[in-house]
Amino acid sequence: MEIFKYILVAFLLSLTSLCYSQLQHFSDYVHNPLALSATQIGQFSGTIRVGGSIREQFKAFIFEPFQTQSVYIDSPITAGFNKKHWVGLGVQLSQDQAGDLSRQQSNFTIGTAYHIGLNDEMDKVLSFGAQYRLTSTSFDGTPVTENSINNLTDPDINNLLAATPSYNNFNTAISYKSSWSNTTDVETGIAVNNITKSRFEVLDSLNKNNAEPLRYHAYMKMNKQLTDNFMLQPTIVYQRADQFTSNIMILLGGEVIMKENSHIKLNGQIGYRLSDALIFSLGGKYKDWSARASYDVTVSSAQAYNGGRGAFELGLFKIFKIYPKPVRPGNTEEPKKNGKNNHKYDLIELCPRL
Repeated sequence: MEIFKYILVAFLLSLTSLCYSQLQHFSDYVHNPLALSATQIGQFSGTIRVGGSIREQFKAFIFEPFQTQSVYIDSPITAGFNKKHWVGLGVQLSQDQAGDLSRQQSNFTIGTAYHIGLNDEMDKVLSFGAQYRLTSTSFDGTPVTENSINNLTDPDINNLLAATPSYNNFNTAISYKSSWSNTTDVETGIAVNNITKSRFEVLDSLNKNNAEPLRYHAYMKMNKQLTDNFMLQPTIVYQRADQFTSNIMILLGGEVIMKENSHIKLNGQIGYRLSDALIFSLGGKYKDWSARASYDVTVSSAQAYNGGRGAFELGLFKIFKIYPKPVRPGNTEEPKKNGKNNHKYDLIELCPRL
């Protein structure tokens, strides 16, 4: 199988979790590629991608800070209807903890993407994706009880503590990636999450169920190779959770190769989430490993409570490239052993079209 050389790893991912009117978000999208858009599933050169991330925010002024942990695995698994098409499959497990009621939201998400190469060079790719998400939510009333709220009984809190709602939902997405020149490529996309608008099985004090609203993610990102060793990576992201809230994030990133023929790359970004936070990220790549740490400095009204200490985030992934025993001439050589001639290997990509 010939190695697919020209599909770049999609850069912009974000998973948002709605906690009533709170729109949660990630600052590092590279290491969350199954969250913002289903079209990112299986869009990389390799056999299997495995990764995860952790984010914590608001630790400075609430007892139980917002925390999100996630792990995922995806792969380009099979060919499509045409020699320029392929299919990706991915699974993600995530858990959110929000606020002093210790709201725990556990998610199991499985998705697929269909990628269509529009030219022989495969530098124009149209992608469609869909995901199914199963969610289970629970609450812990230990930190906050009705006795701690002016010694009054709050019916909404009682309903929350008495229920363990489970529900499912569907996400859909479309994206388009194209090469503007030999040194510039651009990707745009939009995702619509919670399209079935499933309802929480929890009644409020007015005996109304609470529906999880539609969530929209739109993005545009560019890779611009300025020199042989430096790439500029500007990005803009728009997120909206139905009528509740929205935000825009603008990022300016870059990646530098430490020296010629080196496997080590350093990357980072600075950014601004409008009326919310400044974002600083620093990371690196070594061969097929990638890691990055991000820190948000609060600039909103919450700065009066947390002193500007917003959120810390850490992400990691590895792309596995599996090589079989030699069966025919390939592209990758095995080192000599016992003085014998080298054998050649082919990279296993589960999708034969890659």
